[in-house]
Amino acid sequence: MAESATDPLLLLIRSLTTGEKNHFHRSVSKGGDNKYLILFNIIESLPEASEKQIQSEYKRKTGNTGQYARIKAYLYHRVIESLSDYHTRNVPRVEIHELLKQAEVLLLKQLRTPLRDVLKRARQLVEDAEAWEMMPELIWREKASIPIELSPDEIYEQIQKLNLQLSESLNNIHELHEIGDISFLLATETNNEFRYSEIEYRERLGRITSNPTFQKPFAAFNSERARISVLSMRAFYYLAVNDYEGFVREAEKLFERLRHSEKATTEHYLRYANNLANVIVALHLLKRPADALPYLTEFEKLLQLLGSMGFREKYNPLYVLYLLSRARILFALDRFTEVIELQAQFIAIESAVLWSAATNWRRQQFFILLSGAYLLDNQPKIASRIISRALQDDSGRKRPFAEELRQLELAISYDLNDEDRMESLIASLRRKQNKLDPKEQLTGTNAYETACYVGWTELMHHRGQQPEQKLIFRQLYHELTTQRLGKPEHDERTRFVFERWIKKKADEGEG
Repeated sequence: MAESATDPLLLLIRSLTTGEKNHFHRSVSKGGDNKYLILFNIIESLPEASEKQIQSEYKRKTGNTGQYARIKAYLYHRVIESLSDYHTRNVPRVEIHELLKQAEVLLLKQLRTPLRDVLKRARQLVEDAEAWEMMPELIWREKASIPIELSPDEIYEQIQKLNLQLSESLNNIHELHEIGDISFLLATETNNEFRYSEIEYRERLGRITSNPTFQKPFAAFNSERARISVLSMRAFYYLAVNDYEGFVREAEKLFERLRHSEKATTEHYLRYANNLANVIVALHLLKRPADALPYLTEFEKLLQLLGSMGFREKYNPLYVLYLLSRARILFALDRFTEVIELQAQFIAIESAVLWSAATNWRRQQFFILLSGAYLLDNQPKIASRIISRALQDDSGRKRPFAEELRQLELAISYDLNDEDRMESLIASLRRKQNKLDPKEQLTGTNAYETACYVGWTELMHHRGQQPEQKLIFRQLYHELTTQRLGKPEHDERTRFVFERWIKKKADEGEG
């Protein structure tokens, strides 16, 4: 991974829009020995340079040899400060923070009349943005701004009114926290579903969804922020229980509210993007990939909207999510050449984006799709190179795609007539089967792996006998898809690549 992919300052400056850059230049001094501005201009003019290259260029231009780290830290502070100022009138929460800071100064000066004007503006923004977490701080200052010339009864009445509003805002904050906690716990259980039996898994989900907030009627949620959050939470529940029809239905309710307001879209863009990606996956698993195309278009519009806010594609991890979603649907529609065409865009982002554990998981899925696309596009040699890279990346992961990669490697080896490689892979399958308890019923991944092992052993036995091989491919495809029927697992999100190749082999020469 390139050094520049993890450096906060480089990522920050390269994410700036033209307007943000211009504002930064206006906000700093143009005269004197402004070394941090020189560093800013170097980073901006060398978009692909590494940290070492930038440091070398900086020293060449300034002759500075000992202050680079300090100048760099100061520049980061100034850019953040400039962005905060630039977005004060564009992002409500930023403006609220700024107004509350102004209110603190006015309160210290005991300038109550201008203080009340500032707090009035802040309250309007808090209510419009439903920024309930800022309401307690606002109310604290509003109490301090009550005119002391009022009668005691009038002061008491205002305090009681503010206390009631404080109580309501705290209830709203608690409600949002409850929704967030439930969603997070559902995600945690979903990511670890493979650890439990189906009964244990359902019981664990049941304990989470017994929370009163989950059971609360939708109409009982007062704020739009809470309603959007609860729709996302309930949609995710259907995803957790593998009810993809239910998930698509609930997610569409969420999208309808988000589409209604551009403000809501930008406020909840991360939730919007994740649910768009999950709907695309759900429609694919429901064997309705063509229905996902409008959601891809919607994803593109969201990315364009975010671009206008300062999210540049190359440095936006959400664009990775979009490319993966697009690759999945194009693959399902047998548009393998178009999947391959996404490779250049993906690699360009891969060298720049700050990869998280979740994004690395998506990268691995993309390379599985890309390998399969090359394989089904009759380019097994390139597929072999791609799968080798995926296998290398997978070796250090906590949630490996080992089984999927091994199956896809078998398919590639078959098309390359690499019998030694196939024998080695089948031997690894055999070792895994030998460790299974023959007295226990095979389910889930173990049943799938066993079917794969038996099928490939048969194929190797009948190598070169076309009619038998065609029949074995047909039987293997039926066996593998039957093992997954009604038992969706997260592994299923990539296993279809291998199965699509098996189906192609079963269908070759027919009709």
